[in-house]
Amino acid sequence: MSALTPQQKKLFQRLSTDRQQNAKILQKRSMMGIQSGVIEKYSEQAHFIYELLQNADDVKATQARFILNQNGLIFAHNGSIHFSITDPHTEDSKPLGHINAITSIGQSNKHENQIGKFGLGFKAVFQYTHAPEIYDPPFCFKIENFIVPRLLTRDHPERQAKETLFYFPFHNPSQAFPPILEKLKNLNHALLFLRYLTEINWTTPQTNQGIYIKTVKPITDNIAQITIQEQHFLVFTDHTHSIAYRLSKRTTEVLHEQRLPIYCFFPTKEITPLRFILHAPFLLTDSRETIKQNEDWNKKLIQALAQLTVDSLNMIKSLNLLTEEFFNVLPINEADFPTDHLLRALYETVLTHLQSDKALLPTQGGDYTTRDKAYLAENPALINLLTPEQLSQLVKNQNAQWIFPQTTAPTLRQYVKHHLINQELNSDKLIRCLTKAFIQAQTDE
Repeated sequence: MSALTPQQKKLFQRLSTDRQQNAKILQKRSMMGIQSGVIEKYSEQAHFIYELLQNADDVKATQARFILNQNGLIFAHNGSIHFSITDPHTEDSKPLGHINAITSIGQSNKHENQIGKFGLGFKAVFQYTHAPEIYDPPFCFKIENFIVPRLLTRDHPERQAKETLFYFPFHNPSQAFPPILEKLKNLNHALLFLRYLTEINWTTPQTNQGIYIKTVKPITDNIAQITIQEQHFLVFTDHTHSIAYRLSKRTTEVLHEQRLPIYCFFPTKEITPLRFILHAPFLLTDSRETIKQNEDWNKKLIQALAQLTVDSLNMIKSLNLLTEEFFNVLPINEADFPTDHLLRALYETVLTHLQSDKALLPTQGGDYTTRDKAYLAENPALINLLTPEQLSQLVKNQNAQWIFPQTTAPTLRQYVKHHLINQELNSDKLIRCLTKAFIQAQTDE
């Protein structure tokens, strides 16, 4: 194990002394609620697993692994950015080193576009351990009393070359092991929006094991098909925000049966009426479980996601995925998006775009048309009676088209009827449109 330099030793000792002084304050009866409040802020058990993955992705790790046993948990990754330390006396004016940040409360060395910028996330591990250990030579240390770093004299035997390893000895194994195992078994979409991590392995002595692998198939610079555990997603990205459509096993259609949560790199508890995933660096409540309401930053992100959604429709169309069924994925039920709803802007932006001069409405002939040329048959049988050419003659509208010929789902049909057509036609209306010239022009075919 490489040794600390004299300067690193000096800074570590200075930091340890500083944090000991702070710990004495936290141990006062009047301050005891601070520590418990930080530890217990997550309603979800073993949420710290997400925090560990976030930290790994922030330091550009591509692979991460967990080893879980009854006595503790090992987490290791191959991140290329390693632990650093800075003078605790300059923390008010200069960026924090990694060790400074991890032994602080409410401070962080992360930038705005990195995950977990509250700097409190790592403290969730204290729900299960009293003294987490960190091995990233030359820095090998444990954290006592919540914030006090103590040097360790040996490297961890499980750490592989170029790895950073964390070890969490459990203070109550019977309470720690089950929820952590359950979390490790259910990390299905954890890799979806991470920038660097593509593989997560986990093992236990009881032969339980698992692996999550993300494969990325680029379509353009900002569009990719991502596969995780045989689940396929079509992901559109614009800078820091993304949307993801779930694809069928054969990737031939977009799925819409399930309502999905909003993501801020990982799923929040903000379940939306949407049938696709929104992801952005939202300002979250301190527990990272819900989005802060009435925040201008979050409103701007929602508007950007709305624009990304309508921008995605042309690619959906070119990939032959813009079917009648696809429209069930979109925000089409206004009752789900009242005027004060967080995602109201998305409903309005999509509606405006579908009513524009963009040919996005599926026709009887397998093509697409615009609202001004779109007609809906009250009775689907009418579609077989009139070709588009005949329909155009009757309604005196060149290039008129029957749209959504197969749609019977009430919500989608009402949306189309009220917002996306020139007119709905029934037998009586068509009869009134008949002229002698039209009848004479028809053949017996």
